[in-house]
Amino acid sequence: MTLGLKRGTAALRPSSAEYPALFEEERARVQGALGALAVSLQQVGSTSIPGLPGKPILDLAVGVQDSGQIDACISPLQAIGYTSFGNREGWGEYGQIKAALAEAHADNRTQYTAQKGVVVRRVLAEFAC
Repeated sequence: MTLGLKRGTAALRPSSAEYPALFEEERARVQGALGALAVSLQQVGSTSIPGLPGKPILDLAVGVQDSGQIDACISPLQAIGYTSFGNREGWGEYGQIKAALAEAHADNRTQYTAQKGVVVRRVLAEFAC
């Protein structure tokens, strides 16, 4: 089983019975790197749902006790091959945009999501190679 895709591409693959074991291996690697910083490691995304086709990428959510610990996770994760997408300076702006969109589209979730998607695509484009 090969995980991953060429950067900038999108392709779906059938679900694999190997995903749970691959996740457990990666969970152990990440937990080993983060130690007590990681209070929870969960598999999220398409590969976490048996039978659902998806990109062959394991998505992990790392829970920390306090958001102030997030920066302390970057270096250990980089040491095991993860890439940092920089700091969180833009998070405040993103939060403000979400709040404005929620107010403007309180009765239209589809429009809220569509407009939020414009912002997300702009941010992601900054990291695309």
